[in-house]
Amino acid sequence: MPGMSLLSSYEGLRQEIQRLAQENEELRRLVQLIQENQELKLVLRNRGSSLGFCGSGILAEVAASPRPCRRRTIKFKDAGSAASRGQWPVGC
Repeated sequence: MPGMSLLSSYEGLRQEIQRLAQENEELRRLVQLIQENQELKLVLRNRGSSLGFCGSGILAEVAASPRPCRRRTIKFKDAGSAASRGQWPVGC
């Protein structure tokens, strides 16, 4: 029946849209965490400089030094689409 095919296609699209919406929410949370992390680093740098820890101070060194690049991956729950089925690398 053509109606059943159309209905199953519609249901498949609805499920895919739902998965993509969930993935989008997870990505928004990750972006928010990255932004918070950057703000905290900036606060640490500013406090370290204002407290006179510039140069040889441990706080200034920790806040200013780049962390070594470690690749991490994110696995999404209920991953059904081709893009979210695998692991997505996260930058440094």
